Amino acid sequence: QSPAPEGGIIGLILMCAFSVLAFRMSLVLPAVAVRSAVSWVQVWKRTSGFTWPIVFGAILAAAPLSIGSFALGLLITPDITRFTHMTSTVVLGLAEAILLVVSVGYLSFAYQWFFEPTGHR
Repeated sequence: QSPAPEGGIIGLILMCAFSVLAFRMSLVLPAVAVRSAVSWVQVWKRTSGFTWPIVFGAILAAAPLSIGSFALGLLITPDITRFTHMTSTVVLGLAEAILLVVSVGYLSFAYQWFFEPTGHR
């Protein structure tokens, strides 16, 4: 017996809602890194009206490496050997490290835009 599709749909909706919330609230992280006294409430107020630009910016920052990792996975799956698996693990690990740097850069620029006096807001 297959599971009810409603559970999967509800789970997907909840996952999307929490992801959007996490993207928006993640601007607290650069504030903590520079020891700024920015609270969750301040982040919520300052980013009001900018939810979708923040979400799409984060997705666009991650998209190139995510697509590349997915394509690499498709290329190696048919003929996986020990060497291919090790190589792909190293390449994907490096891609994830680069993705982390890109994501931190995106968060830093977004934080600067919303909270620094030289920002645009």
